[in-house]
Amino acid sequence: MGKIADFYSDVDKNKLAEELFMESLAVVQSDTINREVAYELALENLATFYSRMGRYVDSENTLRKLVKFIDEHDGKTFYYHKIKGQIIQKLNNQSRFGEAKAMVMEEMPEVEENFGAYHWITLDLHNYLGIIADNAKDFETAEKEYKYVVEGYKKIPKPLNAEVFNIGYYMLNVASPQIKQGKFKEAEALITEGESYLKKSGIYVTADIRLSILRKKAKVQEGINNIVQSNLLWETAFKDILAYIQNNFSFMSDEEKALLWVGYKPAIHEFYSFGVRQYQKLPSVAASMYNLQLATKAILLSSSNKVRKRILSSGDTTLVNMFYRWQRYRDELAQVLSAPTQTKGKADTLKQKINKLEKELNIAGDEGDKSKEIRTDWKHIQTLLKPNEAAVEIIKFKYIDRYSRDSSVYAALILTAETKTGPKLVMLPSEKLLDGRALRYYRNAIANRISDTISYKNYWGKLEPHLAGKSQLYLSLDGVYSSINLNTLQSKQGNFLIDDKSLILVSNTRDIIEIKGRKLKTVKTQSASLFGYPTYFLGKDEMKDKVDKKRSNTERDLSDIDRSGISLLPGTKIEVEKIETILKSMNINVDTYISENASEETVKDIHHPGILHMATHGFFFDDGNSSKLGNFDDPMLRAGLLFSGSANFMQDQLYPQKDNGVLTAYEAMNLNLDQTDLVVLSACETGLGEISNGEGVYGLQRAFLVAGAK
Repeated sequence: MGKIADFYSDVDKNKLAEELFMESLAVVQSDTINREVAYELALENLATFYSRMGRYVDSENTLRKLVKFIDEHDGKTFYYHKIKGQIIQKLNNQSRFGEAKAMVMEEMPEVEENFGAYHWITLDLHNYLGIIADNAKDFETAEKEYKYVVEGYKKIPKPLNAEVFNIGYYMLNVASPQIKQGKFKEAEALITEGESYLKKSGIYVTADIRLSILRKKAKVQEGINNIVQSNLLWETAFKDILAYIQNNFSFMSDEEKALLWVGYKPAIHEFYSFGVRQYQKLPSVAASMYNLQLATKAILLSSSNKVRKRILSSGDTTLVNMFYRWQRYRDELAQVLSAPTQTKGKADTLKQKINKLEKELNIAGDEGDKSKEIRTDWKHIQTLLKPNEAAVEIIKFKYIDRYSRDSSVYAALILTAETKTGPKLVMLPSEKLLDGRALRYYRNAIANRISDTISYKNYWGKLEPHLAGKSQLYLSLDGVYSSINLNTLQSKQGNFLIDDKSLILVSNTRDIIEIKGRKLKTVKTQSASLFGYPTYFLGKDEMKDKVDKKRSNTERDLSDIDRSGISLLPGTKIEVEKIETILKSMNINVDTYISENASEETVKDIHHPGILHMATHGFFFDDGNSSKLGNFDDPMLRAGLLFSGSANFMQDQLYPQKDNGVLTAYEAMNLNLDQTDLVVLSACETGLGEISNGEGVYGLQRAFLVAGAK
């Protein structure tokens, strides 16, 4: 069974592979006679599978479990050292190079003494030293270590297929520091020779190795000034990546998708860096960049939304009930994590249940989708643009030439109806300015209500000349552009951007296809839910039924005095009452919740109103350790809205019976908003969150989109 799983993993059929790996592990755990060897092999296979999926932490943890088992049962055997080497590899995968080097130095003397200087376990350690040196930009040492490994494998008199494969694989490693040193001809020859060894071995070349080869080839071609060929190689690489994602995303949990996608980002950043360098020589590279943006920007958000829509519209009651069970587990996890004292065991159990259900839902949602994924390009988007319109993709990426830089750059891809060979590539001001001094100035001007024309120059000045005559813009933002309101930018002439341009914000300019495809319709009946002026601090009588009496003493723990520092917002009461009057005059059914009724429970009970308006305090904690609600790594748990009773729970560290008055972005993703046209967050800091380049802001805005809001 394990061998069958290995086969499926080798040919990138990972859905079947994981099922068989887990089944294999369960079988050997129940086998009391042959358990030891089979158990060790099952764990190693599972760790290898996790690694291929980019789940390096899971792989490392599985290997540490295995090495402990080996040490306890057999001592420091050959197999023990083999697995220690694999742990070092996982540390390198996670960029924990200091820990990796310390482990190599600890292992090397004992391994060389016991197995020899050219044994493959020793050679693996030299390879890891090469990786560590490469990362430290010590390219000469990296090349030396990699070459030592190749020479070691070539010394084998009659190499097996796996050893022939390794010769080719490690030749590719040698090419990496050579490229960074400008030795392009040497690197090109090694890549060609390495590929021939891989082919000669007869062993399947997995997606990650194929990508590595194409990246190296593309960089060599750029190095010898063959720009057209370099661009073609990059395009081939990304076709391969997108095919792999399409085949494997459907069986992964959201966390696993994110991990896999993170592994591909360096390649994307390398290509965008190539595009920036070569745009003047090859303007069509901007078309390749734009097409890649269409295929990948907000890929995680898009994937989650598509699965949700498929399931809820499937008519399959079993599947829909599974989806609602998954939502309940997520709500329960949010409550466990926000409790005054967290129960790690319970949280871990819930996370496992959530991940398992996510996989099952993704698989079922994918199998239920009879339509093919629509592939589009810049030419298709261009046909949808009117003469007065433009599509703008803002991108932020880490700049990489021969090696990775510490800083990122901003650029814009601008597409109009008049474009001939592809979008225009416009370089924007530096990350240091836009993310630093310019952002502080912008926020200070907003907070103190002072005139500000400098921010217009900083954030819009480079774009302005390319958008002359365009009154409607479709904007897909990235980086700091997701943290500012472009409509508030004021030119020297005194006009705000909103006075001259209609800005339509999209997660990806690919969304233009859907927007243009919508049929205009007059909504005769519509509903609205309005929340405002919550009573953040409730009296003892109101709080008694909201507190878990088993874990909180209502007489001792409940306070009469509000020391939370959370101020009431009387203006929000006027706000929602005026909105209620306007909407009712339009014959729209309105439900208004203020004071004690503006509660988290009520928000969670609403069902897809046409309009949802929430006027209250919003928050986002940049540092997970700074939150009164708990220490969270997940940014969706560090952003949220405050409702009635929230001050009591935060001040007195109470355990809630159900909800604590704090609606986190994580919980907001579970709201029933599939038919909601508009969500208004009338609160401070609702636009903030943790920015993930290429994916947008992980915070409240993302949460309501995931919940189904249009």
